[in-house]
Amino acid sequence: MQYISKRHYNHLTWNAERSETNLFEWDSAASLVEHEAARLVDRLSLDAVEASQKAAIQIIQIVEYLDIPRELFGRHWEEDLTNNEVAKYIVTVFGNYLSDVKDSLVSQYLYHKVVVALVRCTVCFYIKRFILKADRVRYSIRQRRNRMKSQEFFSNPRRAQMRMTHDIEVFQKFFLDVSDGSKILQKIVADEFSVLDQLLLECSIYALSRCGFENLEEFIIVVYKRSGAHADVTRHLLSDIFLLMNGEDKDRCVRKTIQNLNEDLDKIKERIVERRNEHPSVQTAKANAAYFCLEEMLEASYNERIIQENMALCAGVGKDIIELRKQITGSKKIH
Repeated sequence: MQYISKRHYNHLTWNAERSETNLFEWDSAASLVEHEAARLVDRLSLDAVEASQKAAIQIIQIVEYLDIPRELFGRHWEEDLTNNEVAKYIVTVFGNYLSDVKDSLVSQYLYHKVVVALVRCTVCFYIKRFILKADRVRYSIRQRRNRMKSQEFFSNPRRAQMRMTHDIEVFQKFFLDVSDGSKILQKIVADEFSVLDQLLLECSIYALSRCGFENLEEFIIVVYKRSGAHADVTRHLLSDIFLLMNGEDKDRCVRKTIQNLNEDLDKIKERIVERRNEHPSVQTAKANAAYFCLEEMLEASYNERIIQENMALCAGVGKDIIELRKQITGSKKIH
């Protein structure tokens, strides 16, 4: 350590005795070494996070391309796979790859980083499959020519909700088992899966209750916080949950309630932005971040729908302007 320090900081008096005359030199040397050591630790930590994210993304990409996971939220998943076979198959794939990762890493710290990243990827993957289910339902509604209910809907929403509950239990149990008894890691696993509890299970139960729109404001605030303070994303996710679990598109009602909550939501957004500025996250390419960052995944999933809405709104405004111009022109001709 002394040799390395001399090589990089040879302008300092390393061999001088510590006395009042050279005390400043000693303090400067110690300060510089501490600073460089801290920078090195930070860099290594960032590298560990990035490497773990890439490893987790590769695992989840493999799962995405497999046939069985594509059954999630389909009729076969709902009606036939009564023992949550899809979720069990997915965690089996996870287990095989995590075993290889663990054997190849000498550091338990790095292995835990990979587990955390894969937990977050799993949460994003599951919610994304739910959103894709809603997309298929909406598409089938637009395409069908009769009044019959689309086959893309759940045949029994309550049964589908039960399937989701047990899927999440399978995922959470698996990650708790591979946590090597680490209390910190187990807490992270529990915290991350609470997202699925809040965004899917609790909201689904609320949609299934058909109790009108009591407490809708509370659910909007919960989803708004989890979605990164994005009002349009909040609206679309809740509308999808109502569509799949209730059978009705409640977009207008959700939109109106969000508008009534604008002042409260703005305050929440300010606090979220402040926390982000105080604790900036590791910068990652958006395409990769959408695999493990819930906010990025939701924004990417709903981006096209939001753009189409805005385009339709602009087109409507354009038609109104043209009509108004015709009225003004006609009025001038009369006079």
